[in-house]
Amino acid sequence: MAGMRETIARLTAVTAESAADVDRLRAILVAAGQWEHAAVASGEVEGETIAALRDLTDCAADAFCLAWRLQSTLGPRPAANLATYEMADPILEQVAPWIDGVSAQLAAVPASEAALTVEICAGFDRFGLYPEQYAEAAQLWCRNHGGLTAAARAAVAGVNAIGSTLSAVVAGVLRLNGWRVSRFGVRLEGDASSPRVTPATAEIGSVGVSTFVLIVDGDPAEGAAAMSATAEAFAACGIDRRRVSYFPSTEETVDPTASYRMPRSDVRMGWGTLIHRLATRTVEHFAATCSLRDVAIDELGESIPSYRIAMPDGRALIWRFAGVSVEADGVPTAEFRMAELSRGAEAGLTEAPVDMALGFIASPSVV
Repeated sequence: MAGMRETIARLTAVTAESAADVDRLRAILVAAGQWEHAAVASGEVEGETIAALRDLTDCAADAFCLAWRLQSTLGPRPAANLATYEMADPILEQVAPWIDGVSAQLAAVPASEAALTVEICAGFDRFGLYPEQYAEAAQLWCRNHGGLTAAARAAVAGVNAIGSTLSAVVAGVLRLNGWRVSRFGVRLEGDASSPRVTPATAEIGSVGVSTFVLIVDGDPAEGAAAMSATAEAFAACGIDRRRVSYFPSTEETVDPTASYRMPRSDVRMGWGTLIHRLATRTVEHFAATCSLRDVAIDELGESIPSYRIAMPDGRALIWRFAGVSVEADGVPTAEFRMAELSRGAEAGLTEAPVDMALGFIASPSVV
């Protein structure tokens, strides 16, 4: 556990000493969620420590969600760094206490000698899932359930490893909207086609029948089956299915009428959508003077999310997803892979990357 503690401490220190950008806050959040899940999955970490780790993930999610909301509302300052969109007044002033809260909660996590296997979730590593997608979906859920916050409670259940992080994001947005929220992880057993919730997930039985339940999953392969099994467990405890909502990573879900999903291309990433920001980076790279309306954007049919963004004169960049997870040494995965590609280019093995933004790495498009 010492390694994860050092990782989050390093990320938090960097964020506190410079302008706090959402990319860095996202890395802190993902690392905290990875640590929380690893502790629960190990079966060797005491309940007090798991509770402290859950609180740590929640603190990171609160900081991230507040920054995400403020950036989306206020837009960029003229001198903003468009690669990371560094926050400045008034955003940093409002988020700084929450970053301090992450540091304080990190210090409150008890020491443990347990050896943990930290899983890098495929959604963050290969499939291009962003916490912002779930923040946007949760904001929509709050709008659809407006006027209920004074009397109602919500329980957010995170499924699979990635659910630790994404459920914290959903819970964070609900708290920003005035909801009283409990959050916990769901552990499953059995094969992927017919999973079952383990008896160890005792929190399901403690959820009141008047509570709204939000089931969150980010596994593109097993998400629907896992969410269905979780919904069955809640129904067995008396929860009316009409009070259950789903937050899937793909269009495949349990009940489309009760599902909340924001496609990656449409989600707000601070001052603009992902595509808008990558297009802006491309225009800046070529020092072009064209309007974004004149930029051609094509999604490539590759195994990872990839886009070709071309100027009117034909010059173009290929943006490929490199990941928004965190390596063991605390370096965001995209930065780690950018360095790998740069070393490969120096050795003549690959084309040199030219830019990096929002977990994507850009290389020249060769016609």
